[in-house]
Amino acid sequence: MPQFVVNTNKLNVPPHVSLADDEFYKCDKISMLLGCDVFFQVLLREQLPVVPGELFLQNTRFGYVVAGIVRHSKPAHSSCVASNFCSKHEVHFAHNYDSDIFTKLDQTVSQFWQTEKVPEVYTEADSEQELAEQIFQDTVLLKDNKFEVSLPLKQDISTLRLGDSLTPAHKRFLNLELRFKRDEALFLKYKDFIDEFVELGHAKYVDISSYNLDEQAVFFMPHHPVFNENSETTKLRVVFDASMQTYPEKISLNHVLLNGAVVQQDLFSILVLFRLYKFIINCDITKMFKAISLTPSHRPLQNILWRPSPNDDIKCLQLQTVTYGQKSSSFLATRCLLELVHRFRDQYPLAADALLYKTYVDDINLSSNDINELLESREQLIELLSKGGFSLHKWCANKIDLLKDIPENSQHKRFVHFTDNKDSMVRTLGMKCELCSDTFVISSPQYPTLEKYTKRDVLSFVSKIFDPLGLAGPIVVNAKLLMQQTWLLNIGWDCPLPSNLYEDFRKFADSLNKMQNVVVKRNLDTQNAKSIDIVGFSDASNLAYGCCLYLRIVDTNGNVNVDLLCSKSRVNPIKKSTTPRAELNGALLLAKLVKKVYDIIQPRFDINVCLFVDSQVVLAWLITDPLKLGVYIANRVKCITELTKGFSWHYVNTVENPADCLSRGVEPHLLQKNLQWFHGPSFLKQLDFQPQSYKCEMPREIPELKASNVVQRAEELPLFTRFSSIDKIKRILAYVYRFVNNCKSKTVDRIYGNLTPQELNHSLIIILRCEQTKFFSEEITCLNTRTSIKSNLKALNPFLDSMNVLRVGGRLQHADIPYSTKHPIILPKRSKIVHYLIEKEHRILLHAGPKHVFSNLSLKYHIVNGIREVKHVLHKCTICFRLKAKHAEQLMGSLPSDRVNPCRAFEKVGIDYGGPFSIKMLRARKPVIQKAYIVLFVCFTTKAIHVELASDLTTDCFLNSLKRFIARRNKPLIIYCDNASTFKGAQNQLNSLYKLHCSSNHINSVEAYAADNGITFKYIPTGIKSCKYHLKRVVGNAVLTYEELNTVIIQIEGILNSRPLTALPTTDLHEMPYLTPGHFLTGAPITSYPEEDYTNVPCNRLKFWKQCTQMVQQFWKQWHKQYLVQLQSRPKWRNECNNIKIGTLVLVREDNIPPLKWPMARVVDVFPGADGKVRALSIRTSKGAIIKTSIYKVCVLPFEDNM
Repeated sequence: MPQFVVNTNKLNVPPHVSLADDEFYKCDKISMLLGCDVFFQVLLREQLPVVPGELFLQNTRFGYVVAGIVRHSKPAHSSCVASNFCSKHEVHFAHNYDSDIFTKLDQTVSQFWQTEKVPEVYTEADSEQELAEQIFQDTVLLKDNKFEVSLPLKQDISTLRLGDSLTPAHKRFLNLELRFKRDEALFLKYKDFIDEFVELGHAKYVDISSYNLDEQAVFFMPHHPVFNENSETTKLRVVFDASMQTYPEKISLNHVLLNGAVVQQDLFSILVLFRLYKFIINCDITKMFKAISLTPSHRPLQNILWRPSPNDDIKCLQLQTVTYGQKSSSFLATRCLLELVHRFRDQYPLAADALLYKTYVDDINLSSNDINELLESREQLIELLSKGGFSLHKWCANKIDLLKDIPENSQHKRFVHFTDNKDSMVRTLGMKCELCSDTFVISSPQYPTLEKYTKRDVLSFVSKIFDPLGLAGPIVVNAKLLMQQTWLLNIGWDCPLPSNLYEDFRKFADSLNKMQNVVVKRNLDTQNAKSIDIVGFSDASNLAYGCCLYLRIVDTNGNVNVDLLCSKSRVNPIKKSTTPRAELNGALLLAKLVKKVYDIIQPRFDINVCLFVDSQVVLAWLITDPLKLGVYIANRVKCITELTKGFSWHYVNTVENPADCLSRGVEPHLLQKNLQWFHGPSFLKQLDFQPQSYKCEMPREIPELKASNVVQRAEELPLFTRFSSIDKIKRILAYVYRFVNNCKSKTVDRIYGNLTPQELNHSLIIILRCEQTKFFSEEITCLNTRTSIKSNLKALNPFLDSMNVLRVGGRLQHADIPYSTKHPIILPKRSKIVHYLIEKEHRILLHAGPKHVFSNLSLKYHIVNGIREVKHVLHKCTICFRLKAKHAEQLMGSLPSDRVNPCRAFEKVGIDYGGPFSIKMLRARKPVIQKAYIVLFVCFTTKAIHVELASDLTTDCFLNSLKRFIARRNKPLIIYCDNASTFKGAQNQLNSLYKLHCSSNHINSVEAYAADNGITFKYIPTGIKSCKYHLKRVVGNAVLTYEELNTVIIQIEGILNSRPLTALPTTDLHEMPYLTPGHFLTGAPITSYPEEDYTNVPCNRLKFWKQCTQMVQQFWKQWHKQYLVQLQSRPKWRNECNNIKIGTLVLVREDNIPPLKWPMARVVDVFPGADGKVRALSIRTSKGAIIKTSIYKVCVLPFEDNM
C-alpha cells in the first residue's frame, strides 16, 4: 500500500497483465490482512520488471500486484507496517504508518509551538536539575585546556544495572546495513564520518570481551544518519540513540541520566539583543560536543557497533567525548561554557557577556555600536574559549573590516565573497540574514500541490514555519487558524480534508509559494539614540488575538525611527468566548511580551514603555479592583497589573492599531506593503508624541462584575472617626445643622448663642439614625416595605418612630414608665458611637462597674449584646485599671543550680536585713534608745536560717555579723545579696539601710573581705523574705534590751529551722515524722524545753523574760497558721502567659504610693530565660531613666495594641 499517490506515467504495465487492484497507485485504508499461513499460498513464482531496480509485478492467485520501492521527492525514510495477527476466526485491520515521520513531526510541531510562546524565566530549578548541577561542580576538570566531565547519573555507576543492550543494538545495526545496501552513497558518507571520528580520537575500538556484561554498567547505543541540507560543513551527522530500551529491564541510558537545567538565554532574548546594535560578528564553536572529554569510568556507557564491511566482524567502538542523543549532552556542553565564564569573567569581561547573553548552544553572536569594542570582544572570545579547548569557525560579519585578520578557511563560505556583492545570505540563530543589506529575509518553504491534503500534511507544512520574533505574524496566524480548523474535524491523520478546507489550504499554500521574500531590517539603530520607547499594541477578534511591540527611537538630530521589534499571536480557544474576554487575553499576552522585552533591554538602555489597546472595556477592567470582578477576569487583570507595574495603558482606535492584522490575518503577498505593520501607526513618528493625550471615555457599565448580594449602607461620616467623644460629635453636628438652617432662614429667624438642649438632642438622634442605617439597613427596609424581618431583631418587635429611629416595640406599651424606657432605641454592637455612649455613662457614674453602667444605659437604649459591649469598653478604661492594676506574670522559672544540687548546709547562702528595732542598752527609767537590725542568713539548699543581731548599719558591724556566722556555721562559698533594692523608696527610717547597701565603700569592703576568704559575693534581685513580716508585728513597739532581742530572734531561728520540709518514710502509722532544716544542722529537729502558754496573758502582767517568751509564742502561732496552710497550696505563677514585648506601655508598682500615682514606663528591652519566657525587662520611665526590673513589678496597660 503506497503512502502517497504514485505517478503512473513512468510505469510500463503490459496490457495483457490483469492487476489485482486497478487503483494500486492510490493510498487508502487496508481492508484485510493475510496471515503467514495463507500469504505464501497466495504468491506465485512469476515476476515481471516494471521500473528496473524499483518496481516489479508479482503474480498472485488474485492477479498481479505492484511491489517494490518508489522514489519520491520527500526525504528518504524507512517505512514500516504495523500489522496484527490474523487467526482463522478473526480478521484484524491494520494501519500503515511511518515511525520516523511520526517522530520528526512530533519534534517539528513541538518546536513550532515553543517558538510561538513568550519565553518564560524559570528561577527555581527542580531536584533533578539541582542534582545535575551538583554532580557537574563536583566532577568537572579543566586540565591542559580541555574539559573532562562525568555523566549526571541518577545513581552511582557502581550500582547501576541496565540490562542487555547489546542484542537490540546488534539488530538495529543489521537493519542499518540493509539500508546501506540500498544506498551505497549513504554508506560511503557514513563510513567517512566514523573514520574521522576514530582519527580525531573521539572514539576508539575496544574488545567486547573486556566488559563484564553481567556485573558492569555497559550500554550499547544504536546509531543512524541525520541529514541537514542547510549545513555548510556537515551534511550528514551520525546520531546515537540513548533512548533504546534494554532487555529485560526495559530501561535506557536516558532513563538513568539527569536532565540538567537550561543555562543559556532563550533564542528570543538573543535575537532581540541581536537587533539592537549596528555592528555584528557571528561564529560557531567547532564540534563543541566532541571538544569535551568524558571521564574514563563513564565511557563504558557509550559504545556503538560498527564494521567497515559486511564481510568483517562487528567491532565495538567506545565513544570518548560528550555525544549526541543523550539528554544530558546539551547541558554538559553549555555548562562548560558557563564554567569558563565563572573562572575567567574578570579577565575577559566582554567575552563573558557574549557567552552569557549572546550565545545559543554553539552559535555565538557578538554585537556592539562601537567597532573597537566589538574587535576587543572577538579577541577575548577566542582567548577565553581556547582555555577550554574550543575553537571557532564559520566567521561572518556585516562589515568586512571586522574579520580581515581571520583566516579565510575559518570564515563562512558566503562571507568570503562578501566584497563581490554575491549572495551573502547566511543563517544565524535559525534566521536568514543578508550581510550586504544587513536585513532579515523571511521566506516560505515551498509546499507541493497535491490532489488531496491530509491532516498530517497540514500539521507538517504549518509546523515548518520558523518565525521566532513574529515578524511575519499576520501570515502565521492564518496557518494557525487552518491548523485549528483541521483539528476540529476530528478525522484520522491520513484522511483527506473536506473540499472546503482543502480549497482554503491549497490557496494558502499557493499564496506562500508565490510570496516574495519579506525583508526586515536587522539593525534598529540605537547608536545615536537620545530616547528609546517600547510601544505595544494588542487586539482581538472572534478568530484570534495578538500583540506587537515597536521600538521608537529619537536620535540626537531629532529624527524619529519606529520599527517592528517582535509580535506574538494566539488563536481563540475552541470554546467560544466574548470579544472583550479575547481582548483581555490579548492584553495579557502583550503584558507578558513587553515584560520579557523590557527585562532584556533595560539593563543596557534607558527605556520608557507605553501600551495601547482598542478596547474600552479592557481599560475599564484594568482600573477596577480585581475583587469586584469575576474570577476569569480578575485573575487576568491581576496578572496584567503585576507584569506592567510602572507602565502606562492607553486607548487607540482600531484603524491605527497595527495589531489588528494579527487578529484577522493578512494575505502573504500583501504583508510587505503593510507599512503600518512594520513601522507602526503614523502618530508614533511625531517628535512631540505624548501617550497621555490618547484617552477615551470609560463605559458607564462595566461587564462581568462579580455577582454579589450588596447590602446598601450609608457611608460612615468622617466626623465619627475623627473625634472620640460623643459630646463633641453632638456639638459639631448641631452647629452644622444650625448653620444650614440659618442659611435657609431669614435674618430675624436665625439662631445665635449657645446650643440649646433641643439642638443637641436632634443632633444625637441624627447620629444614632446614621448608625442604625449602617448596621440595620435590611431591617429598616423590611419595615418600610412592610415585609417580615428575618434577623434576630424580630424578637424585639421593632418599629420606626416619627423621626425614623428604630426602637423596641416590646411588651411594655401599657406600663407607666417614660417613653424612652418603654421603647428604647436599638443600637448595634461593635459600633464606635455606642462605645462613646458607654464611655460617657461610665464617667458620669464615676467609673462604676459594668452592671451599673448597663442598667443606666438600658433606660434609654437597647444595645445588642449590651452587657458584653459594656464590659469590653470598661476593660479598656485606664483609670479603672490603675485602681486594680494586676502585675504581669509568667510561668515560674526553673530553680537555679545552687538550689537543687546537694551540698553542705550554709555553703550557699542569701543575706537580707530586717528592722529597724528599738533597743535599750540598760534597764533603767530613762534608758538610751537606739536602733538595731537583724541580719538573716538563709541556706539556699536546706532552707535553714541563721539570725544575727547588728547594732548599727556600719560596714564593720555587718562584717562582724558575717564573722560570727562563719564561726558558728562554717565559711560559705557563695553569698547572694539583693543589693537592698527592697528598701528603695521606703519609709524614712529605712533610708540609712538603703544607703549602706548601695554605698561603694560598703560594697568594696564586703567584696574585699569575701575575696580574702574565698567567698563569692553576688548581687541578685530581692527574693528572701523569711520571718521579717511576722517578727516585726510580734515585737511591735516594744523596746527590748540587746540581750532580750537577741534571745527572741535566736528562738525564732529555732522555730523556723523546725518547720517541716517534707515527710519522712516510716513503718509506724501512728508516727508522722517529717524532715526539717534542723536535720541538716543537728541531725534531729530543734526542740525547746516545755514552757507555760503566755499568749493570752496581758503583757503588763508579765516580767521581761516572760514577755520575751510570749513574743516567741505569738510568732509561732501566727507563723504556724500561715506557713503550714501555704504548704497545702501550689506555688504561684502556675499559668503560662504571653511574653511582654519591647514597646509595651506599663505601670510601675510602688509599694508606698497610691495606684493612681504609679508612674508609667515603656519597655525598652526584654531578657528571656533559658525556656524563652521573659521574666526580667528594662523600662524607660517618663523622666528618661532606664531601670532593670522583674515583670512582677509592672502592670501592662489594657490597650488593644498593647496587650
